[in-house]
Amino acid sequence: MNNEENGEILDRAISEIRDETIEAAVVSQAAERVWARVAAEAAQAAASDPGALRTCADFQALIPDWRAGRLSAARAMLVEDHVHQCPACRKASAGAKQPIALVAAPRRSIAPVWKWAAAAAVVAAAGLGAYLASDRLLVPSGPRATVAALEGTLYEVNGGRNTPLAPGASINELESVRTAMGSGAVIRLRDGSMVEMRQRTELSLSERRSGVTIRLTAGNVMVQAAKQHSRHLFVDAGDCLVSVVGTVCSVNHGVKGSRVAVVEGEVKVAQGDNVSVLHPGDQVTTSAALTPVPIEQEIAWSRNVDQYTALLQEFGVLRKKLEAIPGAGLRDSTRLLDLAPTGTVF
Repeated sequence: MNNEENGEILDRAISEIRDETIEAAVVSQAAERVWARVAAEAAQAAASDPGALRTCADFQALIPDWRAGRLSAARAMLVEDHVHQCPACRKASAGAKQPIALVAAPRRSIAPVWKWAAAAAVVAAAGLGAYLASDRLLVPSGPRATVAALEGTLYEVNGGRNTPLAPGASINELESVRTAMGSGAVIRLRDGSMVEMRQRTELSLSERRSGVTIRLTAGNVMVQAAKQHSRHLFVDAGDCLVSVVGTVCSVNHGVKGSRVAVVEGEVKVAQGDNVSVLHPGDQVTTSAALTPVPIEQEIAWSRNVDQYTALLQEFGVLRKKLEAIPGAGLRDSTRLLDLAPTGTVF
């Protein structure tokens, strides 16, 4: 059974649950049972698990150990999912200079009327948890990418150990790889997308049923994204999130910030609440310390620079032709005034 069939089964089950008619007495009894169980388990968890992850502060405290690979597999998965969904914790995991201020809300007693709200919250959380679990667990097993081409040395980075990889080697979930000085590599994702890595570039891959995220720790990549259909391909550079669909673009991330340049297609770059939409020849930077450079210079390191330059020239010629097409001229006369009644003011 493939992912699409699994998704249809899940959607059909949710629809049947939503449309089912339930008697008020049954709902009331279920709410009482849920409330009693939530209260009991909450008290038990508070007593038996002082290290439970409840707030962003709890997750952020584990980020250094998660980055260093010192967490258990279960706890690492919880931290990874939370960082992927929470912008504040993603910023903290990227090494934000300013700590995230977290203020705990005062506790208030829960009146009986809120039992319904609590039960509804449990049901909603269960639904969301089921979706997130399916998004993570329905990913086909196996490597996330393979090394398609290599010039020089590509390392698998695991803590303090660097293991050289050969062409054809597999790259697994969240496995960091880094090119050495003077080296370059091309990795092929399972959907056919190609990621070209410049020298001294480090990245890892995270795949979900909904798509793939390239986590760019440092360096420069050229992304040739395959058609994604219902999935998404992202490049997470820490200070921005780049969405690419059937696109050729460059993402350059360093200590001063990131620069995104587009060769072909359309790219969306999200920086906090701001989203920039880029087209061929456009570029954006995340810091005033980075000045725009000619795109030909930005992609000059790529092995496909001639192909990309030709694409940019074609789009440049097409843009000039579109700009040369005369638009509609301004009207300097009209017969409508003759039809207006006397005293008309406009």
